[in-house]
Amino acid sequence: TDAERQQVYLDIINPDSNNSNEYIRISNNADTPVDLSNWVIEGIDYEVPAGAVVPANGSIYLMRDDIGYKAGHSPVLVGGQYTTDLGSGGTLTLKTDAGATIDSESY
Repeated sequence: TDAERQQVYLDIINPDSNNSNEYIRISNNADTPVDLSNWVIEGIDYEVPAGAVVPANGSIYLMRDDIGYKAGHSPVLVGGQYTTDLGSGGTLTLKTDAGATIDSESY
């Protein structure tokens, strides 16, 4: 539902010069899972892949270097891998598959 979608937000944006440490964490405060299939993150021109679901009251991670991250960090739920470097700062905007803005964060 739209109310559940509004509970999703860009929780952490972690730019890093080492791609293995760079990630975006998307969290969900709703009591039900939220499907992010085909949602868009403007600022890195990224479309969330089909099947990416944020668990109820949980989080998923989008990685710059999925394999590198997994080699040096604790396991996390990965929803996808983006190719555009976050750089040292900017703004990301999370939009639904219908184009509605859900969250926007500067980092």
